[in-house]
Amino acid sequence: MVQTEASILCDYLIRECEKGDGLVSNIKLTIQYATANVIHHIIFGYRWDYDNPEWRRLVKRLYDFFAINLIAMPENFIPALKYVPPLNHLISRNQDKTLREVTTAIEEYVSSQIEEHRSSYCEGEIRDFVDLYIKYEQEHKEFYTKENIFQVILDLFRAGSDTTATSISWATLYLVKFPDIQEALREEIDKAIGSRPYVKEDKPKLIKTRAFVNEVHRHVSVAPLAPPHTVDKPTQVEGYTIPPNTLVQPNLYFIHHDDQYWTDPDKFNINRWIGEDGELLKHEGHFMPFSIGKGHAAGRHNNTISKRLKLPYSEYLISIITSLDWIITVICNP
Repeated sequence: MVQTEASILCDYLIRECEKGDGLVSNIKLTIQYATANVIHHIIFGYRWDYDNPEWRRLVKRLYDFFAINLIAMPENFIPALKYVPPLNHLISRNQDKTLREVTTAIEEYVSSQIEEHRSSYCEGEIRDFVDLYIKYEQEHKEFYTKENIFQVILDLFRAGSDTTATSISWATLYLVKFPDIQEALREEIDKAIGSRPYVKEDKPKLIKTRAFVNEVHRHVSVAPLAPPHTVDKPTQVEGYTIPPNTLVQPNLYFIHHDDQYWTDPDKFNINRWIGEDGELLKHEGHFMPFSIGKGHAAGRHNNTISKRLKLPYSEYLISIITSLDWIITVICNP
């Protein structure tokens, strides 16, 4: 599924370059047409054509929703800011109004899809995630509510499409900025894979490509702050006691740029991930792009995604990059 969508994306970008003087107006949004399509296919059982107006509206609404509804918004840390002039005008009126409009539109779309599935649902025949939800809803109505399914679907789209599209967009920019790395990865991929699609068995042979992916995650830190966690018991951290029920939020950007561990942390260097034996280094405890703790990113270990895609998050990103057929040069140098 991922390789197919990546190939479609590659062809689409080439066509956009040919008719747009070698330029793509918004490469992240274009990439999100592909990543969101994979998640949409898993959830609702079919994909959309990128140029379909309804699909573009839905992706744009998801794009806006995730851009507005950020963990690091000031009012999430100091709720009183929503009521303090003049910040209340900037925060509440503009963002809340837009967020309500976007959320309502997404909820209406999800509700319509679920109702369509209900009308065609056949017991014992699971076509997609929504069918699975309907099955369990019938068995445990007290647990499976409309609010729950909407939030789960939003989480899947956020973890599986928005974060992925952002990561691939940054990877594309780094490939453009460092043509020597692009050439090295191309040679590695040509030697290990050739012209066939990427499969997970290729992973051990793509050391430089995986090092590149890790360094993009480290250097950019797409999610600079991890989702909030709550301390359930008194916890000692470097001489400080954190009491129970305290809200804590790991600073992943600091961890990835800590000069006490990383040499020249602000420098993009894929070789920091390759050991003397030529194998990939893990840097455990100092590299956590998918957050930390039991609640870390759904896109990394979500059972539904992993079973259907057969690829964890990093392999998904590698698959997209290898399937792009190295058109980055075409995009930027027509």
